[in-house]
Amino acid sequence: MFYCKHDDTMNFIHDDESRLEVGGITADQMFMCIGNAICAKDNILDEITSLKPYQIERTQEMINKLQEFIDNRTNLNSDI
Repeated sequence: MFYCKHDDTMNFIHDDESRLEVGGITADQMFMCIGNAICAKDNILDEITSLKPYQIERTQEMINKLQEFIDNRTNLNSDI
């Protein structure tokens, strides 16, 4: 599953022959979807039963990217 910012699509891939592409999804909508999946009362984190090493690494990567995102926006707002 991946988001393509070049054509505003969400792509779901089941196997080499099965794929679903949903168009018209903006980056802002995708951001809200991710936030809802992680932060909602009934979030996806409660459904993960065991973390594999690659999932832990990916989680840390997400934390780092979000922190960088916030830091960059905070720095921009402090210059105003």
